[in-house]
Amino acid sequence: MVHMALDHASLFWNADRFADEFWIRMPPAPDTANFIARFTGFFVAPGFSFMAGFMVAVTGAARAARGDPDPAVLRRLWTRAFLLVAAESLLFSLAFGKWQVGVLTCLGVCLFLITFLRRVPVGALVAAGLAILAFHPLLRALWTERMDAAGVAIKLLHQAGKFGRLEVYYPILPWIGVMLLGLAAGRRFVDRGAQSWGWIAAAFAIAFFAVRIADLGAAHPYDRVLSMDFLIWSKYPPDLPWLAASFAAIFAL
Repeated sequence: MVHMALDHASLFWNADRFADEFWIRMPPAPDTANFIARFTGFFVAPGFSFMAGFMVAVTGAARAARGDPDPAVLRRLWTRAFLLVAAESLLFSLAFGKWQVGVLTCLGVCLFLITFLRRVPVGALVAAGLAILAFHPLLRALWTERMDAAGVAIKLLHQAGKFGRLEVYYPILPWIGVMLLGLAAGRRFVDRGAQSWGWIAAAFAIAFFAVRIADLGAAHPYDRVLSMDFLIWSKYPPDLPWLAASFAAIFAL
């Protein structure tokens, strides 16, 4: 959270700040100092979404063990979801005259949706989450410049970008995949503890190098693996290399 605060504050006073890594329009490569400042928090946004799903499983189990009825647990989760969306709407959208679908709005919407999936088998959650994250780049074919109801729906679900008064940084569909994996990890943690997480981190690290070297997704072009360009990825919507590297860091931590 501290890193995210510094990262966003820097955008207001640092003219050379590297940000807005949109799939549709990647910014030019930054200088080394700005790259390091941005890169050191690469797993923060996926970590927020992952831990939100993790929280649903762990706190839900804890409250059930204390005897809280299921409707009360759901009301608490739905209240959190509503407050996240309301916070971004009031603090940003109304203040700047734009509707921004940022990390808070996305977290709130995804949190609300996964409350209905809390009892789905863990294997099904993992399969669904991985399938969404692996195949969501194929939805690039649906992107459109239209701003009718269908066009706005596509943007909210997948097409990140700045479209006049609508700014979409965190489209819903890929990020619900991240939260589903968090929910599955939380369910597993409740039952077994943090077993095998080092191996999971290693598997995601291997996946990162595989997809990056294969040039899958919309990451920055690179000439050498040992280069800054190799570690610059699209974040809006989340690119495959970024997600794989982030999960490797999250499980390792």
